[in-house]
Amino acid sequence: MLRKLVALVSVLLLVPVAASADVVAGHPDSFVQSPLESNVVPLDVPVVFAGGAGYTGSNPQAITSVEVSFDGGDTWELADGTGTWSLVKTVTTPGPLVVISRAWAGNEVETPHRQRHLWAGAGPLPALDCTRCEFWQPTRGDVTYVDSDSDARPVEVGTRFQVDRPGHITAVMGFNHYNGEGTQVGRLWSSDGELLAEGTKSYPSAIDFTFAQPVPVEPGKTYIASYYTPWGHYAVSEGHFTAATVRAPFTALPDAGVYRYGDEGPTPTDGGFPEHTYEGSYYWVMPVFKP
Repeated sequence: MLRKLVALVSVLLLVPVAASADVVAGHPDSFVQSPLESNVVPLDVPVVFAGGAGYTGSNPQAITSVEVSFDGGDTWELADGTGTWSLVKTVTTPGPLVVISRAWAGNEVETPHRQRHLWAGAGPLPALDCTRCEFWQPTRGDVTYVDSDSDARPVEVGTRFQVDRPGHITAVMGFNHYNGEGTQVGRLWSSDGELLAEGTKSYPSAIDFTFAQPVPVEPGKTYIASYYTPWGHYAVSEGHFTAATVRAPFTALPDAGVYRYGDEGPTPTDGGFPEHTYEGSYYWVMPVFKP
């Protein structure tokens, strides 16, 4: 099941590099995948910028490094990873922000031809191309980092998030690679621990915990999407939420991954409001937003 999840993540997170007219000659090619076009990134907060790279043509060469520029190509910063890459950047100046990437294959460097246009601090809301918006996270570099924790203790795991516009949360997505005794429950919470909704899966192999009634959410407020698993063994990526993730309509700030063991109390005994953090862990819990 873990391999299936990794394959699914690879398909959903990585945008294929478009073929170009000089495909026979070949050249290094890269792109920015996150944040999405026209998204608004927060000021004075570390933000994850991520993307992919490859080599076009019939005689592909290995990509050896990727660099990213935030000033029109005057200066470049080395990203982590090659085929998939990421870089954490803290933006301090408000206004338009243009992000450019370039890939290297040995001594051969890409001539940048793609730009990602963003806003820093504030800007117009970007259009959404989704009617069911899922908060997928960008891959952090070249690492396949989805692990299934060996901890079998009952636990509630979740993700803190904000939205950039009014809408509704219709479900919580949760990944778990084991089956055990008991019932998993998905929940939505306010930032102060008020339970706003909960739901169970329609069938055991589903990943959606769908709410009977969509829950209205507002920009400027923090919410927690979570699910309780009585047999533990949750999916986890440590060190993921060391920086903010921006993918409209969602933003998750550093240390967005939260948990609470089911036997910590008080009631309910089957989980509860998750508020602990551990080394920037991401527990593969995603809210589903309907504009």
